[in-house]
Amino acid sequence: MLVVVLALHAWAAFVLMRAPNAAVDSAFRVVIAGVLVFVVPGMAWGEALRIRTVHPLDGLARATALSLGLGLALAFVVFGLRLSITWWAALLLAGSTLGALIAARRRAGESRAGLFTDLVRGLRRAPASAASFAAAIGLMAVGLYRLADTPSAVGWEVGLQLGYVRQYASGLPLDPRWCALRPEPSLRLPNVFFLWEFLLAGVSRLSGIDPLVAALRSRWLVPALGLPAFFSMVLYVFRSRAVATGAFAVALLLVFSGFMFLPPSPLVTVGAADASRGLTAFWGSVHHSDTGMEILLPLQVAALFQFMGSGKRAHLAALVVMLAAGFFWHPREYFQVMWYGVVAGLALLALGSRRWPRPHLGGRTAAVAATFFVVAIVLSAAAASVGPRGPLASGEMEVKRSLLPTLMSARVVLGSYAPFNAPYMGYGSPLPDQPYLYSWLALAALAMTPLALFGSRQMRFVVVFYALLWFVTVCWFWSQVLLVVLTYSEILVASMRFLHLFAMAVIGAGWVVGIGALCRQARRRAADIPTALVATLAAVTLGVGFAMAWRSSRPDFRIMGPALSVAAVLATCVAIWRARRRDPGAARALPSTALAAGTFLAFVAPSWASSPGAVVPGLVARPSAPVELFSRSPLGLSSRMIRFLHERVPPREIVLVDPLGTHLLGVYAPVYVRPYPVGYVIPDLPEIQRAREGRHPLFHAPAPGGGPGDVGAAVDYVASTRARWILGGPQHASALEALASARPALFEVALRTAAGEVLLHVTGNP
Repeated sequence: MLVVVLALHAWAAFVLMRAPNAAVDSAFRVVIAGVLVFVVPGMAWGEALRIRTVHPLDGLARATALSLGLGLALAFVVFGLRLSITWWAALLLAGSTLGALIAARRRAGESRAGLFTDLVRGLRRAPASAASFAAAIGLMAVGLYRLADTPSAVGWEVGLQLGYVRQYASGLPLDPRWCALRPEPSLRLPNVFFLWEFLLAGVSRLSGIDPLVAALRSRWLVPALGLPAFFSMVLYVFRSRAVATGAFAVALLLVFSGFMFLPPSPLVTVGAADASRGLTAFWGSVHHSDTGMEILLPLQVAALFQFMGSGKRAHLAALVVMLAAGFFWHPREYFQVMWYGVVAGLALLALGSRRWPRPHLGGRTAAVAATFFVVAIVLSAAAASVGPRGPLASGEMEVKRSLLPTLMSARVVLGSYAPFNAPYMGYGSPLPDQPYLYSWLALAALAMTPLALFGSRQMRFVVVFYALLWFVTVCWFWSQVLLVVLTYSEILVASMRFLHLFAMAVIGAGWVVGIGALCRQARRRAADIPTALVATLAAVTLGVGFAMAWRSSRPDFRIMGPALSVAAVLATCVAIWRARRRDPGAARALPSTALAAGTFLAFVAPSWASSPGAVVPGLVARPSAPVELFSRSPLGLSSRMIRFLHERVPPREIVLVDPLGTHLLGVYAPVYVRPYPVGYVIPDLPEIQRAREGRHPLFHAPAPGGGPGDVGAAVDYVASTRARWILGGPQHASALEALASARPALFEVALRTAAGEVLLHVTGNP
């Protein structure tokens, strides 16, 4: 391992000493840089600290978690000392090298293994399984590298977030007050900085590639890191390597078949997660919400359940690291895993366990609750030290104060939505015309039954936990209001996102246990008939039945919805009734991974053709070329304007743009934009509204005769914004040129392009 680490670091050090990031495209450089940021540091220190693993995928997930912890700690250092991203990259390489040297020294004198050694041994122990999983993950990673992403994804939110990547990767001193959309208190981040965007900036610096190209190409990390993280999550939720392996194979088929997007899929038809975005199927966008859901959240859940199962301090420390990473990555994931901890603690305390005495369960639940509270207080204090609370935080407090009285309302305490007919945006939003019934939620309701009947005690606990999570997050009014009061107002946006990871785990484990029970019955009743044949025929029959029922029940699911609800409730009751019974010996006789995967493939085959989100067609689609965005911009900028902004406009200066356009200039240069035209920046919304009404002082309808309009109002507006540049498209070019002619002491035309764009430089002091 030491030789590999040193070789990679030598290459990265060479990149750091080279010229600034170039607008080129290189798969080798992007992938190696991603591995250096997200895998190598954790792998080196996992070996040095002798952290053990039982499966290569879990080893990769643990390496990712450790890498995130080290990267976050070094981010604190460079932000605290106002250093640049180059310093962070150098410190990361130095830390990885130190870990590798310590690991090499310990390996020379001791025989005890660590993370890397266990990973290699796991590959040798089951090469066929490892090769199959690696091929599936690699296929998705290669496909998503080819597809990359686009600044216009998720309603231009990706373009907005690319501005943060550009700021972090600019090579300028890192300061939370300046690494923002604009250095204004109203736009200060409540979580100080975005960890995912910061790590993408690190990938850009270590690869020597422009942040735009490096970030968009880094979409390959979603399956490459997210799928191993999901395996680790299933491993610690069910506490069985055999179940985790089989369930992971089933989950891969859920992803590749497009079963997660069987129409109607509310996440597609109502939300912004169209099938090309692949949200909930580990091929989402580079949006920090998507990566938080599919990379970070499984790691957090794995850390949570690992501690609740062991009670070890080291595992509690790992949970703290993952919680801190969640706070800086996307606060929603921090609060989401907090909710999981609350629900899991309630389920454990209610059911009890013969394996763990109630005092142990109470102590671990209290430790988890205290951890969430302390981490939240510390991180909030750190965020408050950066500057005063902005209007966004004040608005959140107003929402909480308005909701507190409703917790005592009888309607809220006693009210509940139907399990398969809850609002997309959670409590308070209108019910849909058609039920929001997800294919994966429906199948998970059916998969709860074999887990309750034939599974181990841990599986029965998972059934109760999943049902309770479903009820308190999606159905019960009171718990949803409480969740908003404890967290923030957007926590219930697409509330089904709380369930999809556990639903996939329940489907996978339920299928494995159900096929195992079917094979046992087949051997008892007809020993001369191959059990694999019986299981396959049963899977085909069930698959055809499910596909026909799904298609015939759309769009109102009048019968199917209530029937699935009854099935889920009955399975939960059975799991509670049998919660403290001994594990049946048959629960350990699970089918092979190949049999579980083969039969599930037969099950999903009838539904495959009806899904618009099947991965395979998407992976063979025409590849994108992010480097071409410098010549053909989706922002409506010419290549000459992009080059001027990139090379001639000083960093961290304010550029005024058309409120009704799409000029997210942070995609190309580390500058500030006013106003942000896509409508997601709340303080800029009044300015956008004035532009829509034709009342904007600078960007308005052409004045009669092509004049500049009200010059005084335009000058006052520019003075109030402290802007140094004004960018206008063809529709505003003549007015801006007239403004420069009317006030030559204040404005000069810095650039005119053949596309009709005009860039004014504010040379005076308005």
